[in-house]
Amino acid sequence: EFGQVAAGLTAIALAQALKGIGLGLALVQRRELSPAHVESAFGFTLLLSLTISAAMFLGAPIIGGLYGIPEATPILRALSVVFLLQGVASTSSFLCQRDMNFRALVLIDFGGYVAGSISSIALAFWGAGAWALVSPPAPR
Repeated sequence: EFGQVAAGLTAIALAQALKGIGLGLALVQRRELSPAHVESAFGFTLLLSLTISAAMFLGAPIIGGLYGIPEATPILRALSVVFLLQGVASTSSFLCQRDMNFRALVLIDFGGYVAGSISSIALAFWGAGAWALVSPPAPR
């Protein structure tokens, strides 16, 4: 069961590398930032995240087959939705970095880790198997 989740998290890591093309860092580093810049960055990030997430969702059986773990398909599909949610939140995260609002970032991350840990422990206790390992990234 752990191999199924490892395959899914590896695919997510590769997709994250594609998503991180530097658009968010441009928001952080740009001297003057207009609402149009933020809207463009959000729109592009949303579109890119949606495209990659859809490709992962639809390609989950192929990815599972490449890993030799076809039973990982539902886990890959669940993680593709998590990837989309993280993409939606990334612009706000970069704006917090720009404003040096690290307290908000820490509180959000900490809350996500706590919620993920609680859900993971509860799912493991209730015998959810590999799904107990899938839940921690969701709240973050």
